Amino acid sequence: MNARIPDETLNQLLLGELDSSCYQCDICLDEDLVGTNMSNCGLTSCPNYACSFVATRSSPTSTAQCNNGWHFTSGCILSRELAQVDMTLMYYIRSKTTVLYQMEAICLSNNCNNISTFKELKDAITVDPDLSCLINETSSTTTSAVSTTSSLPTTTSSPPTTTSSPSMTTTTSSSSAKQILINRKLFILIIVSIYITIKY
Repeated sequence: MNARIPDETLNQLLLGELDSSCYQCDICLDEDLVGTNMSNCGLTSCPNYACSFVATRSSPTSTAQCNNGWHFTSGCILSRELAQVDMTLMYYIRSKTTVLYQMEAICLSNNCNNISTFKELKDAITVDPDLSCLINETSSTTTSAVSTTSSLPTTTSSPPTTTSSPSMTTTTSSSSAKQILINRKLFILIIVSIYITIKY
């Protein structure tokens, strides 16, 4: 199981020298992130600390109702944190579709916690599972929840690397009709954490 964002994208978007400010937002975004204008967001002083954002796909049960778009909040973290991305996504095996539900990121350059950063990180996600063995309408239904953690140490002498440690649980149903219905909606839940280690 491999769900990741390319190292060069992480380095470009999350690393830097923060000596001024971060965007401060609490807004709704459209589902496709067509607009990346930050004019509805202010700036907050954040020298030498870290910027962050949280983007959550809106749903009928979410606190912020954004018409099925994204609830985007951002601001300054008043401590020096590691640059990182945490995300929750769903992978549908049959359609080979990845759906991102939430992304949280910490970045370390001026005003880096903007909508463009979120869109570029989102668009750069890749998922590469080999799970074709789970799709079998003549056998029992299998639904897998997978939790993955990736660490990306960054140094000046060698490129970052990614490691994954998936754990998988399965459940079985004996009902053929129910099994076919569920198989058509078969998905993998992936929770990914990506950390970039930097020198202070």
